[in-house]
Amino acid sequence: MAGEVEQSKGRAGARRAKLWLDRTTRVQASFLNPDGVAVHKLTVKKANPKGNSKSFSFDLGGFMRGEEFKGQGFLAECKNYKNESDLPAHYRAFLAHCYRARATNHFLADHFFWISFSPHQSRAWDTHTTVESIQRAVMHSDLVDVNFLEDEDPKAEFSAEVAKEVSDNLWIIVLSDKQVDNLMLTRDHFALIESEMIRNGVDF
Repeated sequence: MAGEVEQSKGRAGARRAKLWLDRTTRVQASFLNPDGVAVHKLTVKKANPKGNSKSFSFDLGGFMRGEEFKGQGFLAECKNYKNESDLPAHYRAFLAHCYRARATNHFLADHFFWISFSPHQSRAWDTHTTVESIQRAVMHSDLVDVNFLEDEDPKAEFSAEVAKEVSDNLWIIVLSDKQVDNLMLTRDHFALIESEMIRNGVDF
């Protein structure tokens, strides 16, 4: 029962994150796991699948709109937590997953959004997106199977170039229910902006 409650809570958080992203007018969050074809689109195979743990999936995915990011894809993980709890472990896994998606040229792996309703490890906030943090995650004993085959030497196979690409395109977004409820564009305002963009032939 507790697992079902947590799953429902997580799904609600992902839906709210999708709504917030859409209302920025700068992204199209086209895929929400597990709706429609999203499961297939957002799932990535591990390098060394074991037992039932053969792949992992992101919560959201879609495309950026406008200016320099136009048409670029994104993959997002959303955590609907009230406090830090075990967010550090989830974030570590997220970094390893981002590295895998980038290394395998996933079609949405241009940008990576970590969206949570609570910050984590604030004393180390400025290090969360560094190459070093990504390397530690990729090399972690619990996650090494995500990116490396059993007979590979992770230290030898690790790509600093891929890690840098992930680092440069990591976005950490912290939301709150109050923010989503009160500071987001309303449905009417969003519709007005969208209609004006279409009417004026804005290419997004």
